[in-house]
Amino acid sequence: MNESAIDFEEFKDILYGFLSEKCTDFYGTLNEGITIEDIKRLVTSWDSSMSVISINECRFPEINSHTVYTNFEEAEEGDAIQIKRKDVRDSDILICVK
Repeated sequence: MNESAIDFEEFKDILYGFLSEKCTDFYGTLNEGITIEDIKRLVTSWDSSMSVISINECRFPEINSHTVYTNFEEAEEGDAIQIKRKDVRDSDILICVK
């Protein structure tokens, strides 16, 4: 599914794959916009122990804290998106747009 153009419903399925530790890397293009608030709503509905935090750089922090990090507040249609997680239990998840 990498290099796919995805809509919000597909993004939701992919993100769930990361939260359920089935995926470690995805990159593609957004067919519609998404906000950090959308991500917060999804993540907390699946796992209330996870936080969603906006960061400036697209890289994992040094210490794993079971958090979803994004480098955006709002991504637009046509933006390239990459989602990563480390291959360890309860890993942080990194969502970046370029």
